[in-house]
Amino acid sequence: MSENNQHLVQSGLFDSTPWSAVLAAGNSQHASNRSSLEALCSIYWPPLHAYVRRKVADVHLAQDLTQSFFARLLKGSSLRLADPARGRFRTFLIQAFEWHLANEFRERNALKRGGAVQTFPLDFSSSGHEPMDDSSLSAEQAFERDWAVTLLSQTMQRLKSEHADADRITQFETLKVFLTGEGPAGGYASICSELNLSEPAARMAVSRLRSRYRELLKDEIQKTVASSQDVDDEIQHLFRALNPARTR
Repeated sequence: MSENNQHLVQSGLFDSTPWSAVLAAGNSQHASNRSSLEALCSIYWPPLHAYVRRKVADVHLAQDLTQSFFARLLKGSSLRLADPARGRFRTFLIQAFEWHLANEFRERNALKRGGAVQTFPLDFSSSGHEPMDDSSLSAEQAFERDWAVTLLSQTMQRLKSEHADADRITQFETLKVFLTGEGPAGGYASICSELNLSEPAARMAVSRLRSRYRELLKDEIQKTVASSQDVDDEIQHLFRALNPARTR
């Protein structure tokens, strides 16, 4: 651990989160740090894929560049680029990826599928991980927007997993449409008979879901920042990224 990072840990500026553990250590070689970083990479690779797809016409090359970046990141060398004063995983990833792309193109290292370059396994075939088609967004805006979508999706998946038993999953799937403030045309009354709930009970169930969703969202964000003090700012950034037209 660097002297600067050691000071930050001792002063309490780093909280105990997966990303802060990696950042404070200064490398990912330790097994627990590598595991934390690998878990984050497994979730948050789609925004970088969306970013490089805006810059590289060849789909296969874009995939190779994304995979090779994460493979090299997990070896630990790129972590020296992490700035403890700007400890967001999102910020670090895009800066390190820019460095990776510049290095690849500068060396004219045209990657070929099946080559010797180390890769990190990513499922590009999943429809849920296909970059959204919006040519009006810049590469940077696509990254930020897809980051927000990925984070919200991960949060919803965690909420769903808490209701996975047979008695609760049907209620969750029916009520989750109200989490965004929208719902079926008939509102709560239209789903009460289906769930065998009174309207007040349905509203209370949705209120509990919203409360738990907010808790999980903050927890998910805290995994990607160095300090809990950054969570509220990151939430604001998240929702600005979902509406890039408003920030132009």
